Amino acid sequence: MPICIIGGGLAAHAAAAKILIENPKANVVILNDGGPSNSSLAGQRYRTRAGDSQKSDQDSFVELLASRNGGQETKPMRQFARTSIAQIKFWQTLEPRKLGVDLPSLASTDKPEWFGPQFGTTNAVGNGHGRSTTNWFKKLARELGATTMEGSVTSLNRELNIIESVNAQTKDGQQMNIAAEHFVLAGGSVGGRMFESTNIEIQNSPQELAWEAGLGLVDATKFMFHIMGNVGKDGSSKPGCLETDKLDQAKVYLPIKAGSDLEELDKYTTDLLSNHKAHYEFPEIARRFISKGGKCRISMPDGTSLPAQVAHHYSHLGVETDNGIAVTGVSNLSAIGDASGTGFWSGNKVRFPGTALDNCLVGAAMIAKQSPGAWSDPVVIKPIAEQSIPLNRNTAQRAKLLRQINTQHLFDIEFGDQPRQAASNWVETLEATQFDSTIAQISLATARSCFAEQSGLPVPKVIRKDQIQTMKMPVAARSRIEFSQEPIMTMTSSSKTPKELVDLRVRIDKMDSVLISHLAERFRFTEQVGYVKAGSGFLPIDNTREQAQARRIAELAEQEGLNPIFAQKLLKLIIGQVVKRHKEIAAEPLNTKANILSPRDELLKLRVLIDESDAKLIKYLAERFDLTEQVGQLKAKKSISATDKSRETAQAERISAIAKQEGIDAPFAQEFLTAIIAEVTKRHQQIAATSEKNGGLDSGNS
Repeated sequence: MPICIIGGGLAAHAAAAKILIENPKANVVILNDGGPSNSSLAGQRYRTRAGDSQKSDQDSFVELLASRNGGQETKPMRQFARTSIAQIKFWQTLEPRKLGVDLPSLASTDKPEWFGPQFGTTNAVGNGHGRSTTNWFKKLARELGATTMEGSVTSLNRELNIIESVNAQTKDGQQMNIAAEHFVLAGGSVGGRMFESTNIEIQNSPQELAWEAGLGLVDATKFMFHIMGNVGKDGSSKPGCLETDKLDQAKVYLPIKAGSDLEELDKYTTDLLSNHKAHYEFPEIARRFISKGGKCRISMPDGTSLPAQVAHHYSHLGVETDNGIAVTGVSNLSAIGDASGTGFWSGNKVRFPGTALDNCLVGAAMIAKQSPGAWSDPVVIKPIAEQSIPLNRNTAQRAKLLRQINTQHLFDIEFGDQPRQAASNWVETLEATQFDSTIAQISLATARSCFAEQSGLPVPKVIRKDQIQTMKMPVAARSRIEFSQEPIMTMTSSSKTPKELVDLRVRIDKMDSVLISHLAERFRFTEQVGYVKAGSGFLPIDNTREQAQARRIAELAEQEGLNPIFAQKLLKLIIGQVVKRHKEIAAEPLNTKANILSPRDELLKLRVLIDESDAKLIKYLAERFDLTEQVGQLKAKKSISATDKSRETAQAERISAIAKQEGIDAPFAQEFLTAIIAEVTKRHQQIAATSEKNGGLDSGNS
């Protein structure tokens, strides 16, 4: 049976060509959906050195990789640098006509100030080299004898440590099963599926296929941002980015502050570009740009201007391997290029520009080196009647929403001033959406890993599907309860206060933090609702919606053992605050309001999130009342007075402080707490009345 390579870009076709150069009798099948690849958009600049270094290419390359590993060089780093340089030279000097292929040598240019050569020729508008380079490798592989089949792989059929076959689907919906001796995952990065990114969206990415097959993914918390991402007509990120080495004569202008139309020259970034050093300072430049709104204007020498913005550029998430390409736990599956990521070679550190393209060529060389002569049998293809489950089970609208959620929270973690809280919010938001696609599961596992990293907890080295329900990542309320850094008790308990009561009050204070933080999250959703309504002419008040919410809250409260009338009272308080804010938004100038193409769809989406938030709010309240029930029983048993004014004062002060931190109106937060305490006191009085029959005293609030 043959070797089946799954992918349609540089890694796949370089591997096919390299295998056939080394083993002309091999039967190589390339399987892909025929869509564009990230390598076709890339600038095709490969790294062979650190720019302007006085050392040899290999030494400067290894030293550069080690600089992000605490200066420590590793054997994989040296192997990667050595193999990259050798393979780049191999492809630069290859003469296809000597192999019987009517194809000129690969175009390549280099300059001393660059970090390595650039393959290919410019496109019609004089920009990216990706298409010409990818087409060159495609033609070379095809002329050397590789067979291309068009179909999107939907599953890897794994039996213990063997991939027996893969299922694929053609554009016309035909299902087929393909058996081979060896399979290679060579598709593009999952980044375009997870984020608004410079990457394109690769359907059924290698990471998704591996996830569904129960294989591990590594480097979930490693990301790379580009300072010159392309800007779409709507202002969002779109695939592709500007090559910084081509901007050495350009000037960069930033707004004088976020949201301002006035701008000023960014001399720092302009100087770095002119010296071909900007790519080494991407993190610092990105923070500068984000502080001014994230976007910039590039003034070119010919007088034209180009918009650009900070964008997600690379997710290091790759299939776990033993040696950079051999997939862990499976004997006949390899992963190369973006499918494996660069973590094995870099010590699991964020990569440098140019090394992702190097990784494609390194993987191609390694897979060709291990190719046996037995890879010469014909491919086995069988049509299948049953429908294999597609990995993309969510609608396009949900997929877009998922990318927006992931992008917003990732940027908050990377560039915000509360990264731990941002990571916690990311997890909570994803859990609230309850999306069921493979990419949503990977997103949740990624968010949980980021939360662990930001909380100083052990970060899972590998994430996989069978861990998604059991990962011990504290999320949402639990994350704030178990890992809160703030002091919980804001009053000194009397030495006469029983330890059991002190412990319960600590837990109640923690739960109050959860409730206020959760309310803040809910208000963020309703804030968006307010702008959608104002921008679309909808009234701030929707009586039908409020009545439906009240009925639903009552049902949820009954399910959790809460007083439904009390739950509706709290909802009324919340809605009153929301309506007040919506009226303020409606009174704002028109240019500050949201311009939504489908406002009703947007409202429905937000209302789903709000309803999910309300369900969680009721659960948190039920947990709090479980604790205060124990307080009531303890007070009655210990004959402790019903009231404790110092405790109430401390609670009010603490709630006000938390509300201020979360951006919630403090008087509202106090009113919310007062309503809860009143309900607690009423219940404690009931407990006390029962207890008095046995000689106890009444109980009080907590």
